[in-house]
Amino acid sequence: MISDIFMPEKEGLETIDEIKRLRPQTKIIAISGGGRMDPADYLTIAKRVGADHSLMKPFDIQELVEVVTELLKQ
Repeated sequence: MISDIFMPEKEGLETIDEIKRLRPQTKIIAISGGGRMDPADYLTIAKRVGADHSLMKPFDIQELVEVVTELLKQ
C-alpha cells in the first residue's frame, strides 16, 4: 500500500497504524511532501507507526519501482 501522510478524509499516519493493526503483513510505503514540520520528520513518524519504507516528494518513479520491488521480495 502507498499512503500519503496528508489526505482529506483520514490522515496517513492514522491509516498506516490502522492497516498495520488489522493486517500486519501488509507492506506500506509512506510518502510526504511536507506540512507544518519537515517532511523527513513525518516520514520518521510514519516508520514508527508501521510504514515499511518512506519516500519524500518529489521522488523519481524509478525509486518507487525499486522500493515496491524490494518490498514484494520480502
